Amino acid sequence: MKLVLFIITILAVATGCAPHSLHFGPPIEKDVIDRNVTESPIVRHFKNKRYDKQREASDIELHFKQFDFLNSPIATENWELYYVLGEGSKPEWKYGKIAEVTVYVSTVDDEVILDLFRRSASEIGGSGVIDMYRKPLSLPDTAQYYYGSRISPVYAYVYYGLVVREKTPRGTVNEK
Repeated sequence: MKLVLFIITILAVATGCAPHSLHFGPPIEKDVIDRNVTESPIVRHFKNKRYDKQREASDIELHFKQFDFLNSPIATENWELYYVLGEGSKPEWKYGKIAEVTVYVSTVDDEVILDLFRRSASEIGGSGVIDMYRKPLSLPDTAQYYYGSRISPVYAYVYYGLVVREKTPRGTVNEK
């Protein structure tokens, strides 16, 4: 029994802590959200390398975050409606992570946002976007209580994804 509890604890620490902070962060100030909506998409490159285009936007693969009992925001009622964009998957090819893309929007429009992710990934030399999900954002001091449960109205959403580049045989990577 102690071994089972130890294994569960290790798994929770390894897979649950980082996603937990993403799902249950504090409310964000209105001016910060509004600025991020204006500046979206926000691309944070992992290295100072720039890559040639590898695929056209229409050929960029999208892979959605796989939620499980250790990383799902289960404290949110109907969390699947807020966070899940599609069935979880991973590319079938080897890849390297090249950038993180976040898009802040005031209303949900998955098709428009997914197209924006494809175009952004193509422009920076990506082959696909992995771990994609959306997250509702609320403002501080807007919580209401409904039958004893705290409910925070959604002010905006943030879409998140990691741009990856398909690895090619050594010596064939086109880097600027």
